Amino acid sequence: MVNEKVCGSCGFYDLEKVAQEKGGAIGICRFSPPKPSADDRGALWPMVKATDWCGKFISLK
Repeated sequence: MVNEKVCGSCGFYDLEKVAQEKGGAIGICRFSPPKPSADDRGALWPMVKATDWCGKFISLK
């Protein structure tokens, strides 16, 4: 059984923003607000791979 509930298929996944900068299937999870970074770069959205998953999945369909 293949898990189709992965970040790349989630409504909260934003591939455009990071993929252009990182050159791959890494995106931003927009489920929660940005979190403060440890190095004072401001607040950052969590970066996730398209194949990652969590319990907050929402279908794009």
